[in-house]
Amino acid sequence: MFLLVIVSATAVAQPAAGTDEYPADCDEAPLVETPTTLRGTIDVGSDVDSVRLEAQRGDYLSVRAMAGEGADTFVVSSPPDPEINFRNESGAVEHIDLNTYDYEREIAAGVEGTYEVWPQADGVLCLQIDDEGTPERLPYDWRLSLAENDPQPPEFVPASEELRDRVDALGSRVDEQQQRIERLQSLLDARNRTVSELRSRLAAKNETIEGLRSQSSGDDVTIDVTVTPTDGGQTFVSGEKARVEAEADGAATANLVVEYGSGVYELGGAGSVAVPLAETGEQSLTVRYGETTETVSIDVASSDPQSAASTPTGTAGSGPGFGLVGAAVALLAGALFARRR
Repeated sequence: MFLLVIVSATAVAQPAAGTDEYPADCDEAPLVETPTTLRGTIDVGSDVDSVRLEAQRGDYLSVRAMAGEGADTFVVSSPPDPEINFRNESGAVEHIDLNTYDYEREIAAGVEGTYEVWPQADGVLCLQIDDEGTPERLPYDWRLSLAENDPQPPEFVPASEELRDRVDALGSRVDEQQQRIERLQSLLDARNRTVSELRSRLAAKNETIEGLRSQSSGDDVTIDVTVTPTDGGQTFVSGEKARVEAEADGAATANLVVEYGSGVYELGGAGSVAVPLAETGEQSLTVRYGETTETVSIDVASSDPQSAASTPTGTAGSGPGFGLVGAAVALLAGALFARRR
């Protein structure tokens, strides 16, 4: 409940004390002159705002009051001695409190209420504003417009400072929202990168799974192998290389390897690899895909196909002798290809 208490007193006006613009104690409340418009804030349930003004019997005080949406009701009350009368009420209703004999008027939150207060004796009126409603709805602002012997108190027109405060507050909220948007965008970008990485990993795993499936069904795979000298000739020579080209139906060539001697050579995505020939004679090269193999045999010639024989010499005292020089020429042509599983 938002409570505005009007207390009639004969105390002499004193300046406000402390840092609170509208202290709770009437003796410390500021003395205001009319016409005026007051603005304040109810911060907590125990907060009480008080102001004072001088009044004389026969004069009346025009009041325009409004509380923010956080208020339950806006109540004007006065003790029965001295008596205070209310006239020309608009937007205000009588409030009955069985625990007090005060005269009270209520104004709904967010509604402008106007009325006249007629004191029946000279003195100082103390106006007290507090909230007896739900603390969870705090804080909220209140405004009070006062005029003496004038049926129309000042209208509620936001002051330039109040407008600037509102603009600053809205600007701060916009900045906070922009920062929040940037943080959310950063989180979204990070999550998108994570999703892309996970998709790449998933694709790699799927490829591995497909490779394993192909290997597990290797008995049904046929491997075609072609072996040729790398120099474009017709003869395989030790110290040179043999180019092995292979393909397996329904399988990736990157999963094919060539086994020769103690070495293993991957064909890669191109489906071919150059294998160095270290030995002479019949050599075997095996292409493997999982449990399936295809072996090719080739004849490898020496890099020096000619050999020279030495000439024997005669013994001392013997007649002249002639050494017999023999020449052997080996011509190797073609390649023998044999396939076996």
